[in-house]
Amino acid sequence: MSTDPRARAEDAHWQAQECGRRAAMAPPAAPMDADSRDYLQIAQALRTLPRSAPPADFATTIARQVTPRRSVGLERWLLPPLFVALAVTLSAAAAGHARTWWQAIEHALTRDGGHWLLACAMCALATWAIRPLLRYALHHAGAIPRAPGRARLR
Repeated sequence: MSTDPRARAEDAHWQAQECGRRAAMAPPAAPMDADSRDYLQIAQALRTLPRSAPPADFATTIARQVTPRRSVGLERWLLPPLFVALAVTLSAAAAGHARTWWQAIEHALTRDGGHWLLACAMCALATWAIRPLLRYALHHAGAIPRAPGRARLR
């Protein structure tokens, strides 16, 4: 048992939640403390929630709400000049440091730099290849259910 007061308080809080949850399923054998009675009321309220289906037009309403809308106001006028300023700034930075960048690229392609570029390429390839292999293995192990309508991995 921990001597940390916070850990003891969290443990007592968790015990009260469990006592209240269990009491909602079956009457408690012993009297409960105030915290447990509070959690008993919450558990009973959650068990008596009405179970109803979503409205018939639920999917249509949600789709309408999440469709992108034309931007209005300040951002419509501010974004194009900001993109132009970004492009100009990046171009100026590239032009101002072109010699340094070219020297770094030349150095990377000579001596031992080629080995590092090959190592980076192998890491990128491994990263891209691992996800489909892992998904394939997990699907066949039954750990991840297949989404409806999706083709089987072969």
